[in-house]
Amino acid sequence: MRKEMSERLINYAEVNLDHLAGNFTAIKKRVGKEVKMAPLVKAEAYGHGMVEVARKLASLGADMLGVFSVAEGAILREEGMGLPILVLSGFWLEEAEAVVHYGLTPAVYNLEMAEALSREGGRLGKKVSCHIKVDTGLNRLGVDFSQAAELALKVASLPNIEVEGIFSHFVFDEPGNEVDEEQIRRFRWVLSQLEERGMRVPLVHMANSNGVVSYPDSWFNMVRPGKLLYGCPPKGGVIPGIKPVLSVKSRVFSLRGVPPLTPLSYSHTYKTERASIIATLPIGYADGLSRLLSSNGEVIIRGRRAPIVGVVCMDYVLVDVTDIPGVKVGDEVTILGRDGDEEITAREIAERMGVVLEEVLCHLGSSLPRVYVAEGKEL
Repeated sequence: MRKEMSERLINYAEVNLDHLAGNFTAIKKRVGKEVKMAPLVKAEAYGHGMVEVARKLASLGADMLGVFSVAEGAILREEGMGLPILVLSGFWLEEAEAVVHYGLTPAVYNLEMAEALSREGGRLGKKVSCHIKVDTGLNRLGVDFSQAAELALKVASLPNIEVEGIFSHFVFDEPGNEVDEEQIRRFRWVLSQLEERGMRVPLVHMANSNGVVSYPDSWFNMVRPGKLLYGCPPKGGVIPGIKPVLSVKSRVFSLRGVPPLTPLSYSHTYKTERASIIATLPIGYADGLSRLLSSNGEVIIRGRRAPIVGVVCMDYVLVDVTDIPGVKVGDEVTILGRDGDEEITAREIAERMGVVLEEVLCHLGSSLPRVYVAEGKEL
């Protein structure tokens, strides 16, 4: 974005790269210099912008980047990203050529995938690195932990293949439950089985954001922070120095006074209880502001909270500003973020909606133009 672009935008997402850097440093301090960092930049870096965030993380000293798909990895390579890129979901067999061509490091969880990589590696004259994905209880993707050691040994025996890493993923997203602890025990058992057979895998990782905060015994020698990196600690856990990276802004588009019992917005689901001043904001569910916030959310104007009233529309939402003196057309509105002493967090919005906070970040962050800020200036 060009400088001062935010002044010409009605709705935009601001990404604070200084806060991103501070969060990276705080996580690194937490896990120690011996533990490598593989930040997740999948899903447009949780709505923050994959390419721009990846560049910043590379400059901060990230060891590897985590993406969901081969397509995401290819975009980063085409943008000049040289860091190792871990494709967490693995790949379709027909994508094996692209994996090798772009020098990606895919998750592997069956022999067929590994054999496809081995063939393409031989054909293109390249050594292919992969990470064995172990299912320790999520039951989504990965080789079952009881068969993981056997698979890893078979994959390692293939030509043109290097088993560079092995990893698993937690079931729960908050600390203090027996399932996560059992997963760690299962994963350690897999590692012990490999050691007994003389195989040591260079990179071992399990800790996501919750693991970074709550389970030091899951750090091994690499961690994969996601939402924590973007300033959203897991519920019930926090580490010093973490700040939200994303904020979302709009502006007051119009104002009108209405009498008591005036129905507002689609379906007339809301009626005013008093004479009210209603502001129309030019932001709606097309911009990632969920209809679940209809008469169920708040925004900040002039440092004070104003309730959302009526149904959130595709392009508009109404808020009651009766109790906020001096509101004018053009005033800045904070949808997500801080204004003065008030702050609306992604967790607050998620709890109002009944969803996980990553959904809030992805919808609001990916639906709007992004403005990147560093050292107090727009980039």
